[in-house]
Amino acid sequence: MKVYRRSNLKTKTLLCLSLLILSAFTSVSCSPNTDTVKKSIELHLKDLGVRDVNVDLFMADPNDKSRAYASATVTYNFAKGDGQLQKEFLGYVLKQEGQDWKIERTTAYAKDEARAKQILAGTKPGAGPEGR
Repeated sequence: MKVYRRSNLKTKTLLCLSLLILSAFTSVSCSPNTDTVKKSIELHLKDLGVRDVNVDLFMADPNDKSRAYASATVTYNFAKGDGQLQKEFLGYVLKQEGQDWKIERTTAYAKDEARAKQILAGTKPGAGPEGR
């Protein structure tokens, strides 16, 4: 049987508690941007019969923090021929106005950050600094 020293057990408990608090703080700090973006997208699509908006990716522009990219899966209130609700995958370039994000323009859907960076920079996929 392994015997733990009392100070070693306190250290481990303190470390675990610190990690738990840090992870909770990190998840809370990202949530307001996602919620604000979701509301902006819902407002943009309000007349189209949207049932649900799920933000798949939100990424601030590394070169300009007042711009961002967001992609979303949108579920509509109407169904396709097979009975499944219609879904659409949309991408947006956003501009920050105060605490809110406003849609600057619609763009291609992307779920990975590398592609989102390309969209924000205005480059085509595969176009690198060496040319086409």
